[in-house]
Amino acid sequence: MFCAGQLIWLDGVVDPAVFVSSVSSVFVETDALRVRFGDEDGVPFQYVDTAMTLSTEVVDVGHGDDRIRVLAREQLTGPLATAGEPATGSTLIRRENGTWAWILVTNILLVDGYSISLFIRRVAEVYSAAQAGDAVPDRWFGTLKSVTDAKNPGAFGIEEGAAYWSGVFGIEDAGQENVEDLSEVFVSPSRPVVVAIPGDTSARVQQFARGARVSWTDSLIALWGVYTALADGRDRVAVRVPLMLRDDRESLKTPSAISRAIPVVTEISPYRTVEDVVEAVASQLKTSRRHTTVEDHQIARLWPGGQASYLALPTINIRLFESTPRLGDINAVSETISTGPVGSLDLAIYRSPGSGIRLELSTGSAVGDPLWHAEQFSRFLNTVLDGSPGQTLHELSAGFTSGTGGPDPSWVQGETPDVTPATVDALVRRRVAADPDAVAVIADDGTALTYGQFDARVNALAHLLIGQGVRVGDRVAVVMTRSVDLVVALTAVMRAGAAYVPVDPGYPAGRIRHILDDAAPALVITDRHAEVHQHAGTALRVDDHDVQEHLDLGQETSPVLSRPLNGLDAAVVIFTSGTTGTPKGVTLTHRALVSRLAWGHRVLGYTPDSVALSKSGVGFVDAVTELFGPLIAGACVVVVVAESAQDPAG
Repeated sequence: MFCAGQLIWLDGVVDPAVFVSSVSSVFVETDALRVRFGDEDGVPFQYVDTAMTLSTEVVDVGHGDDRIRVLAREQLTGPLATAGEPATGSTLIRRENGTWAWILVTNILLVDGYSISLFIRRVAEVYSAAQAGDAVPDRWFGTLKSVTDAKNPGAFGIEEGAAYWSGVFGIEDAGQENVEDLSEVFVSPSRPVVVAIPGDTSARVQQFARGARVSWTDSLIALWGVYTALADGRDRVAVRVPLMLRDDRESLKTPSAISRAIPVVTEISPYRTVEDVVEAVASQLKTSRRHTTVEDHQIARLWPGGQASYLALPTINIRLFESTPRLGDINAVSETISTGPVGSLDLAIYRSPGSGIRLELSTGSAVGDPLWHAEQFSRFLNTVLDGSPGQTLHELSAGFTSGTGGPDPSWVQGETPDVTPATVDALVRRRVAADPDAVAVIADDGTALTYGQFDARVNALAHLLIGQGVRVGDRVAVVMTRSVDLVVALTAVMRAGAAYVPVDPGYPAGRIRHILDDAAPALVITDRHAEVHQHAGTALRVDDHDVQEHLDLGQETSPVLSRPLNGLDAAVVIFTSGTTGTPKGVTLTHRALVSRLAWGHRVLGYTPDSVALSKSGVGFVDAVTELFGPLIAGACVVVVVAESAQDPAG
């Protein structure tokens, strides 16, 4: 349960022998990963085992990305987790497309998350030098002894600290400590779920924080505390906040486990304002950072509800140290598999190149659906940022139900289909792998693509979109007539991590202008039949000669995204007909669309032998299911132009 796992996607071809040697060399440089524990006459001690080495297992057989994620999570509960001593594991796995993935699993008793990022960065540095034939840069890691001998940066001693925390918890006698069995406390975390947030969320959070005169990180800590209190039906904010205790140069360059998880506790009531709670939390955090001499287990024993209750509190972890190092000319994109044991609800915050921040949510095994919580917290955060800081918690909580298992059970619910969590593009790629030679798309001009050809064309366009600046979570408008390349474009947008905004080029110019202005797409994909350049900041003509040459060449590998998509990410933004007013964009998440496609597959009975007609205008919601319903079943889609679709004799 104390294992932390990181999955590093290497978006190119690496030399396994050089990589294995690089990992081994950096392991020898890392004192903390070679620590062993002993006991002498009842007194525990630790030492660095200088004879310890790390071997990287190389799996030179192509695996799909989802399978690699499964293997990574299995290592969290495998031999490493059950070993008598904390240990580290390293595995290099070849992906189906010929690139590689690196699984790094270690123990949080040895190193913290920041230290893992230092280790990955140093491996990239050593590998790059060795691969280029250059001298390996000198070791810059500090020694573990230099860190353990340093004084804790807390301003007060342990006795003063214990008295302070007792006051925070409302305990009169700081001498009484609760001791209990904690064997059932630590649970395996759920797979982290990315909280879907608008691209401007980081800027909005910072604006909110400036208005409240606090830091943006303190604002998010307070808002996570309020959300979890409302979700649990509690009358106080109570969350744990891990802090890095690295206030000097030596600790910043030394892998180790220098951290504390301090609690934030403040009472709330329906008539307390958001601004008041945020200010109270920020003030408490400022004071609490001076009392970090008291260790986690000592604080846990002071908690009124007992240690088990304390360790199960929700957590918010600000992990802004993550980076994307390069192994030569190859990007190393990290994906967190687990940060270690989780409380009831844990939120991690990372930097994101596109949107500024990325939020990932995990739950303990005894808690409800993490996807539901991710969706609820996204709604909650947007409600706060869209509203006034002076709104009361009663006003804020309107529309949210208590309990951690999901919506109020008294609500009338329809049938819940049993659908495997996936994105639309993931389902399409499964069909490509199942039968790449089957015909996927045919146009009425005779143009046809097999699933393999279709996939290569989609990959090529997805790479091109990312090269044009499209990022995960963006919107990309597609203003094209019905054709094979229309289907390629829609799929490529999702493969690039964005949501497509379909616009029928036959719409009136004013309607097209309104949709593009309202959707604010990062890019507009168009063809010679659609004149939208005057409405779009950046446009890509898919029938341009150079673009067509690029698509004809195709590409075997899909792009490596800045983060994996999940069911709460937007897949499509459809603009309504506008019969009762101005057309408005409606977001379809991957989760919702996959459920709809699964229902359609069951009702319509698509098989790989089926042939389906797509005739609806691209801006009509039925076009989504007409195209992707057959594709995820391996069927053949026949795309007809508007003239043929509207011909009564056809």
